[in-house]
Amino acid sequence: MTVLLPKPAVILTDIEGTTTSIRFWNDVLAPFILQSVADCLTEWWDREYCSDVVQIIRHRTEKDWFEGDHTIPVIAGELEPKEKIIASLVINAHFLMANKHNEAVKSLTLLVWLYGYEKGLLKGKQTLRKPFLTDYIFQGHVFKDVATSFQTWQQEKITICTFASGSSLSQELLFCKTVHGNMRQLVTAFFDTHWLGRKSDPASYRKLAREVNEHRSSILFISDSIDGKFCNLGKANKILLNFFTELEAASKVGFTSVLIIRSHNKILLKNKFHGIKNIIKEFTDLKFN
Repeated sequence: MTVLLPKPAVILTDIEGTTTSIRFWNDVLAPFILQSVADCLTEWWDREYCSDVVQIIRHRTEKDWFEGDHTIPVIAGELEPKEKIIASLVINAHFLMANKHNEAVKSLTLLVWLYGYEKGLLKGKQTLRKPFLTDYIFQGHVFKDVATSFQTWQQEKITICTFASGSSLSQELLFCKTVHGNMRQLVTAFFDTHWLGRKSDPASYRKLAREVNEHRSSILFISDSIDGKFCNLGKANKILLNFFTELEAASKVGFTSVLIIRSHNKILLKNKFHGIKNIIKEFTDLKFN
């Protein structure tokens, strides 16, 4: 499935489902966060950035309660003993990880991820019940074709950037310790939705082009995402409906959009309603003239 395109100045890539397996969060990162959050809070309680994260979680919980979501577990008051506050935070964290996707979850994830790196807990043989794609727990997963292509593109003087909903720092953490070694130096910039805006908004890609100081027509964007809903029309028949994709948003402002097919989105090969012309199965399918 080779796709020949003009050589871009910048290659922008999505992360989850594109460079990295969608299983990484559920099978590796989320379980590690949940099993380590209590130790992290206990040992780092007096650190300023730990206090900041606790305040973010507390503020978000109070906001949700005020807005009528009384299912979220409350956090013990600031004057309660530390042990009681941490215990309530752990319960709250488990609820957040299962039910929310907001700044509180992102902040907590980043805090425990950093804790794991500092404590050396992100090494050693895999202990999770669901084996992941590596023998080592919590090396960031990156597909082999991505690692190969990043090295090739760097040699070809192509700037590589990422754009994901996760914070730019969490993206850096993923690439600095992967199953293929430290890939951090291969990526020039890590962009997130907090800085650029929604991935489905064309304005986000205009802003990104200004940030990298390149003409929009010289930027190529790779993603697995179609952000749509599948309508089931019977056995083996599904149609994609009601979608406005990040690939479309990028195309609207002049980017070259490339859809990558991984194991989780193979149905898109049968349903052409996405309208994306450039389709690859691996990053190495991309060739430039």
